[in-house]
Amino acid sequence: MNLLKASSWSAIVLSATSFVSAQTDALDFGSKTDLWDVSQGTVITKISGQANPSFRPENAFGATFPNADGRHSFTFEDGKPAGYVHFIEWKTATPVGVASFELRSQGDGPVYLNGREFDKFRLYAKSIGSADFDILLFEYDPTHPFTFADFSTRLVIAGSINPVIAQEFRAEFVDTGVRFWSAPRIWELDGFGPAYDFGSKGDLWDVSQGTTVTSISGQANSSFRPENIFGGLFPNADGMTTFTFEDGHAAGYVHFVEWATKEPVRVRSIFLRAQGDGPTFLNGREFDRFRLLTKSQGSQTFDTVLYDFSPSHPYTFEDFDTRLMLSSTVAGPVSREYRAEFVDTGVRFWSAPRIWELDGFADPITHPIQAVPAIELVWQTVAGKRLQVEWREDLAGSAWKPYGEPFVGTGSEGTALVSTRDQGARLFRLVQLP
Repeated sequence: MNLLKASSWSAIVLSATSFVSAQTDALDFGSKTDLWDVSQGTVITKISGQANPSFRPENAFGATFPNADGRHSFTFEDGKPAGYVHFIEWKTATPVGVASFELRSQGDGPVYLNGREFDKFRLYAKSIGSADFDILLFEYDPTHPFTFADFSTRLVIAGSINPVIAQEFRAEFVDTGVRFWSAPRIWELDGFGPAYDFGSKGDLWDVSQGTTVTSISGQANSSFRPENIFGGLFPNADGMTTFTFEDGHAAGYVHFVEWATKEPVRVRSIFLRAQGDGPTFLNGREFDRFRLLTKSQGSQTFDTVLYDFSPSHPYTFEDFDTRLMLSSTVAGPVSREYRAEFVDTGVRFWSAPRIWELDGFADPITHPIQAVPAIELVWQTVAGKRLQVEWREDLAGSAWKPYGEPFVGTGSEGTALVSTRDQGARLFRLVQLP
């Protein structure tokens, strides 16, 4: 396996806490909405073994199945020697971007030789397309008894990792072998994304799906990785996972990024997330115009415009919490190659657009449909005659108004549905026009 050295970029937050003996109650710790939680669709794919069938491995990822002790923890298989590697493997519903994790665990204390503690912990991920768990995310050797970051929630490790996008993960726990009942007890293992990260990690244009950036006009500095536009998690100079184009250009300058998907795709909707610096800084980092283009079949140029949009300044958001500027259904050909253009406002030297993420989806955007009360108008037409349906608001006195456009009769019935929601009495008639 290609093991990345965790010590060069990982951080552990620990503080000494006196050990309190284990309690046999229904305590439950950890997140129920993190990236690895079973509530998000995570499934267990493989496990080395468990103490007995009541110890459900899903408990390590937010499930609450009471085990033989009446708790919601998970315990591996007992009777293993020192150095034995217990493991659990899991898969998320879609690729996720993980930047930190929390591990909650608990031993049985010095009276029982610190049984149920582990001697070493390793966390792995599979890179996209790999058959093996080829990325070592974290490695940790605990004290015995455990030193807790927060005993009240059984938090042993709060670790930051080099952000990774993956769908399959593996955790290893090395047995201490101090007694027959020494297999590690795990309360919960939670995974979290970067502090500020928006958008999909599994859409058609995401780097997790094999998308590659093929050309770019320029970037603010080398820490701004264009892959971040398509779900990458490379922290930039600001500590965020955004992308900023090259500064110092005049108004009207066209910044661009071009990319190719692994296989041809048909995109039917897009989401664009971006953010400027606000009126105090003249709305710098906003763009004046956005164009999305692709290549038609056999074309050598980006000859098909999928979307063209000019925003307000400052931006008007569909959802500021996720920096969603626009969402739209688009219609285009099956293609592998795409180009996005962002026109510079030129309001200041540092005016180049900042982009959070650009996502493309196979499904069009759908909106809820509401059923409302209505009546059906039915009339008999006269073949060859020009006719008009008219209406008025009361039975007498008000003027007749056209309902719909004039039409030529065919001799068959004509129909129309008219909503009666929040409407008073109305009168309809069919008249023959000159």
